[in-house]
Amino acid sequence: MIPYPEGKRGAFTREGLSLEVVNILVIEDNDQDFYCVQRLLDTVMPWACRIQRAKSVSDAEKIMDKATDNGIHVILLDLDLPDSLCPQDTYSCISHYHERCPIIVLTGENDYNLALNMLGSGAQDFLAKDLIILKPELFRRVIEFSIERHHSLRSDRDEIEKELEQKSNLLHLMTGAYSVSH
Repeated sequence: MIPYPEGKRGAFTREGLSLEVVNILVIEDNDQDFYCVQRLLDTVMPWACRIQRAKSVSDAEKIMDKATDNGIHVILLDLDLPDSLCPQDTYSCISHYHERCPIIVLTGENDYNLALNMLGSGAQDFLAKDLIILKPELFRRVIEFSIERHHSLRSDRDEIEKELEQKSNLLHLMTGAYSVSH
């Protein structure tokens, strides 16, 4: 595995999506785990990444609240943080951001039922930390697929909302409830 020299990476470009830099929020309180994730991102990602770190749920909320809708492209979330009671509490505090960007749970927990619960609540994926070290290419693909899937779902949702608004306006026009201000 050869690291990509800074400035030599391409943009993250897919149909309808082009990012010069992928902004990644890593929510991890353990310094060793953070540096391992950072090193993997620096080594395996074929596109430029800007990595921000939060050591707690409250730090992450501050970063997300300051960021614009497109400011963070993916969240890598550890579940064992100092200001949450349990893994479910950690995810619950961050889960409302899943509309803005994909959340990938990245944890030392190997609990299958916990993973299913997180995925059912909107997480894009659930990865064990030891697995990304053994299979760094998998880590890259999960991030890439999560960004793509999130973009696709968001585009579909926007399209459906647009169609719904058009049909609502037509219905209002047909029933006489339409106003010129629409």
